Amino acid sequence: MALIVTGVSLIGGAILTIFSLAFHEFFDFEEEKIFSHSMVFAIFYFRTGLCAGWSLLYFGIKLLKDSMDNDLRLALAEGARQRAELQLLKAQMNPHFLYNALNTIMADIGKSGQQLKDLVRSLAEYLRYSLETRNDDRVPLGQEFDAIANYLAVEKARFREKLEVECRIDPAARLALVPGIVIQPLVENALKYGKRTSPHPLKIRISVSQLEAGAVEIDISNSGTWVEPNASESIGGVGLENLKGRLKLLYPDSHSVRIFDVDGWVSVKIQIDSTL
Repeated sequence: MALIVTGVSLIGGAILTIFSLAFHEFFDFEEEKIFSHSMVFAIFYFRTGLCAGWSLLYFGIKLLKDSMDNDLRLALAEGARQRAELQLLKAQMNPHFLYNALNTIMADIGKSGQQLKDLVRSLAEYLRYSLETRNDDRVPLGQEFDAIANYLAVEKARFREKLEVECRIDPAARLALVPGIVIQPLVENALKYGKRTSPHPLKIRISVSQLEAGAVEIDISNSGTWVEPNASESIGGVGLENLKGRLKLLYPDSHSVRIFDVDGWVSVKIQIDSTL
């Protein structure tokens, strides 16, 4: 910016100096009251200084405005993150979710010991992730993927043959840093609304792909038809609209959210630039 201002000011000063010298007989220029006609360089410096002063004033105001806008955006994003964090803790420590999980464990006591161990391990790993990442602004996508896989393992044990789950993630996408609570609200919606519209069994697919230029794509699909989410019915999660708002604040020009309802499947696809 300094080089541009300097270059433009010098060019502008030269053009205005030539104009002043060429038309000084027809126009009254303030330099003639201060300098003699022989002080060409003084006139040039005076005009260049005027150009530089106005340019610096313009860029200074623009820089201040951009800085204020950026600070406001960051403040809004931080506020949204804190609200989402509180809602995530409520969702992850939701008595309703824990009540159903513990009831499932109690129902399995006396049955296959390995099945029960796997269920308890999945619940413990999910809760451990919830506690360890509650203060993190960014988390590796692989960690959230594993946590949601454990979440779905508990739900699978609860619904048994009424639920089928398929999870896949590109190894290259596991290290991508994303804001927490990206996959969970989509999975919650898939479970909640899929149970209303899908024939048995409800099928849920999670696919995470690494795209070019550092972008990742998260695809959450469920059998059934699209139901417009109602924020007042949210089951403890941040909700789809809340997630859209957070992504808009954190990735204003580098994300997309697309919804498909085709051939008995509902799919929500999110693309974000994980390098930001």
